[in-house]
Amino acid sequence: MAVVLVLLLNAILQIRPAEFVPGLLTVPIYEITLALCLIVCGPRLLAEATPRVLAATPILKCLLWFSLFSLASNLAQGDLELLAETGTDLVRIVLYVGLVIAVIDTPVRLRWFLASCALCAAIVTGLAILNYQGIVTISGYHIVEADVRRLGASGLYGDPNDLALLITQGLILAAYGLTSRRWSMPIRLVHLAWIAVLGLGLQLTYSRGGLMALLAGVATAVLTRYRAKGLMIAGLTLPLVLTVFAGRQADFSGAIGSGSGQSRIHLWDHYLSLVADNPGLGIGAGGWKYHARQVAHNSFLHAFAETGLPGGVAFLALFVVAAQTLSDLGPRSRQILDPEMARLRPYLLAMLSSYVVGMLSLTRVFTLPTYTMLACIAAYARLTPAEPPCQPPRLNPTFWCKATAAGFLFLVLTWIYVKRSASYY
Repeated sequence: MAVVLVLLLNAILQIRPAEFVPGLLTVPIYEITLALCLIVCGPRLLAEATPRVLAATPILKCLLWFSLFSLASNLAQGDLELLAETGTDLVRIVLYVGLVIAVIDTPVRLRWFLASCALCAAIVTGLAILNYQGIVTISGYHIVEADVRRLGASGLYGDPNDLALLITQGLILAAYGLTSRRWSMPIRLVHLAWIAVLGLGLQLTYSRGGLMALLAGVATAVLTRYRAKGLMIAGLTLPLVLTVFAGRQADFSGAIGSGSGQSRIHLWDHYLSLVADNPGLGIGAGGWKYHARQVAHNSFLHAFAETGLPGGVAFLALFVVAAQTLSDLGPRSRQILDPEMARLRPYLLAMLSSYVVGMLSLTRVFTLPTYTMLACIAAYARLTPAEPPCQPPRLNPTFWCKATAAGFLFLVLTWIYVKRSASYY
């Protein structure tokens, strides 16, 4: 029962039916399902809140630190309305991550959870394609008319670039399911169909950021799984991918000088100024609406601007911990005893790298789907037996010094890029 409810909760989160089904517009189906999950899974969730368990789950611990700094940023601004809004978002995020980690507690459940994520991405993309082609009309789904006609879905995925990031995650998971020997051949063929739908959807988004995220994910998976041979495989695969997605989507150099590219760079310049002017606790979580015309279109820069240097470092640390967790399970340091879990590791690394690349041009700091992948990695680390045993990353002063150094390096590199690329410099 608990697993079914968590899978349903995740499906509602990914497909978001309340955004395009008229009869559900006023029904809080996510909140109702979350309440049912809390009733059924309450004892498991409470067990995650003990100091011992938190120490063994550094991703959840980093999330709590980021939540603390986000709320402190609102208190520092004295904005009680934003404090309530931020608090509501963070409670949903923490409960969602805690539920996934607590309930997805076997390798089989993890595989089913990942398969459901791929299925949800294929459903959203398939509906968007049907709407795009005029086969059906879905009132909540968007088609962006720009220099080309671009595919969009509903709500969070109404923007083609946001939809492209969902598609890249689905493609990686569908590729994992296609190559898994644990699934029967019919199920693997279903995964192949999902790849076809998702691939067409990515092409129709015409998203450069989405293609860059996919390339990062493919390169990471290939190099992680095949090591030295991976360089040759990646070299053969890259021209094929660029041929399939030729045109606007593969024109990376043109993006910098174009109107949309320059607009984004100018935004980054403004947000760098906000970081410099408000280094302590930032402008307040959600405070961008008082200081800028748009969100930063860079999740990490947005986190630094809204929550200050401490909050930005804590947000960045979420992904540092995830990367270190998967790296520590690498074959050079230890042997994973479960062959299927060992085979899954490159795909999780691919999901992580593709999502990070996608976040460099999107603002996904307080959106729930950002934390799906992080929750999966936390669950994977718990369920993967290795020899010698793998200890979770320790959030000691040394770790925080490294995370802070990584944060400053990110800000410096972003500043250099902006100064070299902005049209008015």
